[in-house]
Amino acid sequence: MTLDADDPAGTTAPSAPMGDDRFSPFVASQLSTSLDGAVALSATESREAALERLEAAEFDQAPVQSGGDTVGWVHLRDLKTGDGTVAGHLTPLSRTPIVAATTSLSRVLPAVQNGFVFTVHGAGLSGFIVPSDLERHAMRGHFYLAIAEIEMCLTDVIGAAVPDKVIEELVRKSPGANRFKKARKEGTDTRIVEYLDLRDLLNVYVSRVDQDVPGPISETMGELPEFRNVIMHATKPLVVEYPPGRLADLDARVREVRDYVCKTVENVAPRGWFGV
Repeated sequence: MTLDADDPAGTTAPSAPMGDDRFSPFVASQLSTSLDGAVALSATESREAALERLEAAEFDQAPVQSGGDTVGWVHLRDLKTGDGTVAGHLTPLSRTPIVAATTSLSRVLPAVQNGFVFTVHGAGLSGFIVPSDLERHAMRGHFYLAIAEIEMCLTDVIGAAVPDKVIEELVRKSPGANRFKKARKEGTDTRIVEYLDLRDLLNVYVSRVDQDVPGPISETMGELPEFRNVIMHATKPLVVEYPPGRLADLDARVREVRDYVCKTVENVAPRGWFGV
């Protein structure tokens, strides 16, 4: 099935609302592997030979071609039983998500749960995305921007709603205490609230700014600090701890938190507080 950027999964799976892409410049092409030069299997290839090739290349899945055209894809596990050729084990294009190369990653994530996504550029297929591609820097960058915006909005709101004296007491007990002391001694410190880390910012927000945070938003807030650590440190495997389905769900929920917190800025922070 050929799908557009607004419905990457071809189902009712959650995807980003229209217009939400302005918060993430990262797109499908930054995750995809080009079909040109990629390891591909032939539809007429024997199951045993195809299995041997995939295992030798240490790939879990690969596109399948017939007569020079891409006709679908096959997973390693599908080749481990049965007989015949690859054609009898592949998932055809008609049952594979296909997205534009310019599709936002928020719209790509729900489709990757399928295990394989083709990308289109121009008049034909250009590449494909598999779950392991979510480890690429573009995926981390996508989440980093959303989390960074949450941090900035929290800083903005707390800086406007909570007295500096109260914040300073928290800073002196936080991981940023040494940085603050050094900056204060050198006369280079900026807004005191900027020395709080994400966990502290969230705690101050729910205890002193908004004590009526909805349950689902509060639950996601509780997950954010640890998720931020995984996103920020490339040595921590992303997909191992957050498989595609969980990432797609978390992506939608992180954006909900971002929208909820940043909406508060309009009600609490005075115009001009954030330099605008």
